[in-house]
Amino acid sequence: MQKLSIGHKKLIMNNTPLVSILMNCFNGDKHLREAIDSVINQTYQNWELIFWDNQSTDRSKEIFDSYNDPRLKYFLANCHTDLGKARGLALKKIKGELICFLDCDDLYSKHKLKIQVSFMQEEKFLMSYSSVDIVNHYGKIIRSLEVKNSSGYMLSSLLKKYEINMQTVMLRSELLQYSWCNFDPRLTYSPDYDLFLQIASKFPVGVIGDTLVQYRIVDNSLSSQKLGVVSREMKITLDKIFDNDKKLTKNNRKAFIYAYQKLNYYDAIFNISKSHYQTALRNIYPIRFVSFYFFALYLMILTMVPKNLILKILRRA
Repeated sequence: MQKLSIGHKKLIMNNTPLVSILMNCFNGDKHLREAIDSVINQTYQNWELIFWDNQSTDRSKEIFDSYNDPRLKYFLANCHTDLGKARGLALKKIKGELICFLDCDDLYSKHKLKIQVSFMQEEKFLMSYSSVDIVNHYGKIIRSLEVKNSSGYMLSSLLKKYEINMQTVMLRSELLQYSWCNFDPRLTYSPDYDLFLQIASKFPVGVIGDTLVQYRIVDNSLSSQKLGVVSREMKITLDKIFDNDKKLTKNNRKAFIYAYQKLNYYDAIFNISKSHYQTALRNIYPIRFVSFYFFALYLMILTMVPKNLILKILRRA
């Protein structure tokens, strides 16, 4: 496990550190005002919003420009990039000691920063995350996702069931001293999964039971285009951790095996979305008895449950 250099311990002494909130935007005007308002209305006020406009063509900039607050900082990308690269570029603009993330569809609870900054300062974690409410287009709560892990080293648990919602995460910017600590520009679907798993493989992570964020499910959340890269991108992350630390992999052997098996599960979901039921059946068949979820999907494929119903069930699982 990696240790921090002594020079970075000075951050702990500051009770009101600057929080940099990264908001990547590409044609996100639909709920953008609500998202920005949820930052402005924070009870903790020492923050900056890094707004990275990834070449939007809608009213996103117009909405941003309607605010007159020096803490809101606008950056226009030179060209449109994939999500991982966009987040990496935005990360270079931060000035804060702590880093948060907020997408244009989502909302912070008004005490989000206050609660999480206090937790980070008291517990000395480099990363923390919290519970989250899932809301629909109209802001109605669909379900609440309460975190199950306890604070500490949790790589094995996250490999078995990944429960981190990016909007709930807070990081210490001192993590950026490590060359591996960035968003992988190759990843379009899971750059956050990649980064947070790498952090969890090296450091203990803090868990906050409170619900600090509302995460909005939008119509294209499970689009075929996104589903088509899930397995490949998650394998990139698993291979990184596997290749970089053989001892770590050995100590978490069962969890790693399960994580690799789950790639078949995601391939099956993708093929269902394309109505390729026979291919999906071949994906899920070798792992059908590994877990209840895999077996349930196997039965749905076997009985030819309509794809729209399968995807709806999976969204709520």
